[in-house]
Amino acid sequence: MKKHSVLVIALIAILLIGSCGTLFAINIYSSSGYNQKEGTEGKFLERYDEFQQITWIQHQFYDTESSEPLRLYIGEIKGKKWLRGVFRYHGRDWIFYDEVILIDSKGNRLSWNVESYDKKNDVSHWGGYVTETYDFLLSDTDVSTLYNILEDETVKLRMVGDNYRDYKLEPERITALKEILEYYFK
Repeated sequence: MKKHSVLVIALIAILLIGSCGTLFAINIYSSSGYNQKEGTEGKFLERYDEFQQITWIQHQFYDTESSEPLRLYIGEIKGKKWLRGVFRYHGRDWIFYDEVILIDSKGNRLSWNVESYDKKNDVSHWGGYVTETYDFLLSDTDVSTLYNILEDETVKLRMVGDNYRDYKLEPERITALKEILEYYFK
């Protein structure tokens, strides 16, 4: 009985130590620490990072750690804003994507090259899922082109590397992306 208890305690300790990065980390991708942003009719969430003195703003559509292939968020210091994006793949097989392409039904396109050293890759402790994440700053040109592409009803995204994965963005995703861009333009 004593041996069994020690093994159980050791297993629990290993699980806690192995996952403490995700248990205690607050990051911009999850809703942890975010509050409703005043004056936005509940559309946006914000979190103030007192160490960096940055307010992070995201659309409420992305209020959970989801497997959305594209999300946008805003950083703000004393009224100065910048727009960041996140490409995220979550699945059973690695893609090792090094390019992401966004297109609309009219053939307009926007692409990003992704260096492997700029990407975060992770393997889930449970179930064998892999995650590839790329967090990036959008240029003014990217922002303008992205907004024009999102004006279309059909928007597709492809992550290309050793393999590829295609996504068709649903209307509610497109709306959330457009709304964060519109907030950014204010």
